[in-house]
Amino acid sequence: MLALSGISPMISALSMDDSKSTSPIYLLPRFPNEIVEDRDWRVPIEAPKQMWLLHVGNAFEQRDVKGNLEIQVHAAACSYQWFNFCKMFGYDWRSGTLDPSFMNAREGEEDSLPHLVEVSMNFDKEGNCKYCSVEPLNLWTTPSTFCDQPNGLK
Repeated sequence: MLALSGISPMISALSMDDSKSTSPIYLLPRFPNEIVEDRDWRVPIEAPKQMWLLHVGNAFEQRDVKGNLEIQVHAAACSYQWFNFCKMFGYDWRSGTLDPSFMNAREGEEDSLPHLVEVSMNFDKEGNCKYCSVEPLNLWTTPSTFCDQPNGLK
């Protein structure tokens, strides 16, 4: 509402609920003939970390003989705090001031910067999420390293 009334930039309408310790991940079915009938795809999977996925570099899914599904996503992610819509790239739209150092990590806040993660999700054959985790991809320290890998996977 603040964005529509001009009190806040329009992009701030996308801001997340930082009172929750999780982040929603919305999945779309890839193949219409493999859609699980009981799964409501409008309901997000709650990843156990506050983060924005900035860029998905690789994703795959694998179904076992029982019909259970595993999905892994490799992506660049950052914290809600670092990706601040009201001070995007250090520009404070209310005061008109520019502080590019806003995007730099402060001591002890390095994990808030964009970094590579692996999001793993496991579903039963009915489409219920049984497990979701977010782990850092330690082999790749920056998003550009991810792009340089020949096969994209570890």
